[in-house]
Amino acid sequence: MPEKTVLVQHYRDTIDTRSGPKVKHTFVTDDNRRLTTFKSDVADRASLLLNEPVLVEIRAEHRNGYSNLYLDSVSPVAAKVVAAPVDGTAEDERQVRIMRQSADKVAAQIVAAFIAAGKIDVAGSESISGVLTSLAEKRLAYYKSGPDGPARGTVAPATEAATAGDSSTSGAPAVPPPPGAGL
Repeated sequence: MPEKTVLVQHYRDTIDTRSGPKVKHTFVTDDNRRLTTFKSDVADRASLLLNEPVLVEIRAEHRNGYSNLYLDSVSPVAAKVVAAPVDGTAEDERQVRIMRQSADKVAAQIVAAFIAAGKIDVAGSESISGVLTSLAEKRLAYYKSGPDGPARGTVAPATEAATAGDSSTSGAPAVPPPPGAGL
């Protein structure tokens, strides 16, 4: 019967047996039991799961007044499913703000690269704020929808919070997306 535990240490020893040398793997549990296995596949899997909750199958053998605990199998404990926040919650709004801030940072880097390459002329009526807002909204749409979201070159509608106090967004120049921007 599998039981839940945490493997906290792993020792590897080579021992000589009548049939030749064997590699003995000893795992220590969080309750200080020593589990032994000679199976390399079980030991490799257990090594990957050190310090994580696992389900183990243990076989006990009693010889000469001693009890040996053998590790026969190990598997990860199923991860707990965390419910996603319901639309309109504070956590949802917080995530949108984080995405917007990230999108603004990316847009600023993209615009700076275009200006340095001479692909965007900021002289005259064009507004840096308008260019940044346009690119930030494209990046936000990507962050929200991923690569299968809105078509490349389209701009997600700006929310009132994103454009409050900025009248330059309506006349923002169209900026070609940089290579990889639609990915």
